[in-house]
Amino acid sequence: MPETKIFGLFINRLNITKMEKTFTVTGMKCPNCEAHVENALKAIDGVSSVKADRNACNVRVVYNDSKVTMEQMQEAVNSLGRYELQL
Repeated sequence: MPETKIFGLFINRLNITKMEKTFTVTGMKCPNCEAHVENALKAIDGVSSVKADRNACNVRVVYNDSKVTMEQMQEAVNSLGRYELQL
């Protein structure tokens, strides 16, 4: 389906809204850390795309805000024990 990006929102013909947000994440030091953070977020229903960057200390997430909250994403990352996703 074609999507249009407007102010960080992706809107397609099914009227499903996807949000794109970049969060600061502390504690990532290596490629494995990036993978742990990405996998924790990808496991959440409603998250469609994740890209962690340890050098920038952040993670970019595309998600359906009607299925997942920022607090759920924060809990998924913070529960790993080594990382802290900041809202």
